[in-house]
Amino acid sequence: MINLEQQAQALFKAWFVDFEPFKDGKFVESELGMIPEGWKVESLADFCSEITRGNTPNYVEYSSHPILNQKVNKGSFLDKQYYKYNDDAILVPVSKLAHQWDVLLNSLGQGTLGRVHLYKEMSSNVIIDQFITILRTSNVVNAIYLAYILKRPDYQSIIESSITGSTGMWVLTINNIRKIKIISPNQNELNEVRDVMEKIYFKMAKNELEIESLTKLREILLPKLMSGELKINDLNS
Repeated sequence: MINLEQQAQALFKAWFVDFEPFKDGKFVESELGMIPEGWKVESLADFCSEITRGNTPNYVEYSSHPILNQKVNKGSFLDKQYYKYNDDAILVPVSKLAHQWDVLLNSLGQGTLGRVHLYKEMSSNVIIDQFITILRTSNVVNAIYLAYILKRPDYQSIIESSITGSTGMWVLTINNIRKIKIISPNQNELNEVRDVMEKIYFKMAKNELEIESLTKLREILLPKLMSGELKINDLNS
């Protein structure tokens, strides 16, 4: 998993940070530095197809609708032991559910504010919490690119400069998020790496699903093995 992510990051850095394939071409000045001709600087509002906050929860002890909150979002992965649950009787708008390739941005409080996660799962029942901002793009490679750059230190600094409020109540308002400027490559250049990037990230998504399935199986079997209810020979039969 780490190796796949390292491959993806190395490719993105070469293309979209170091501009290696474009070094022989013309560069132009922008408010975010020199960029290849044909690229531009634009706001997240223009780059994204949708920017919205998650849902205000109606908590219950357990349900079929887990809530992906800021504590669950660890950036590179989701720590699902911190899932809370929403009342199944409450209808939640589709826009507040996690969609595959959503870019999730923690938007309130200290410690995790500005943390970015690319949601790779295909589940249709996970609800995004109200304190997470959902950034959606028109295609997969744009989402991968957006998640990558927003995690970079220079963009984390831009995010930090957009924070308002006082200590303990720091917030990234949705209006400030929409105004954040990013370097937007020519779509043809993004499409050049689309096939390889999508293969890597779909493979990562598949691996994460397999790991989660094996973890759940271990959690079921281990107590039974420890108690003697189940024998190793039973697993082989």
